[in-house]
Amino acid sequence: MKWFKSLSRREKIMLLLIIMLLIGIALRWGYISRRASDAIQERIEYFHPDSDSLPKEQNPQ
Repeated sequence: MKWFKSLSRREKIMLLLIIMLLIGIALRWGYISRRASDAIQERIEYFHPDSDSLPKEQNPQ
């Protein structure tokens, strides 16, 4: 506990914010992981589309 008392006020506030953010992430982990998974999947599909989903060739006029 001595190390905590030696911290400045700003360091204590930052430590408290980090703890609060980690608790918030832990409580919402299902939502966060689902959204991250969806975002990664969209990126993969954007850069590596299936052969069936390629756009048809367009003839320039």
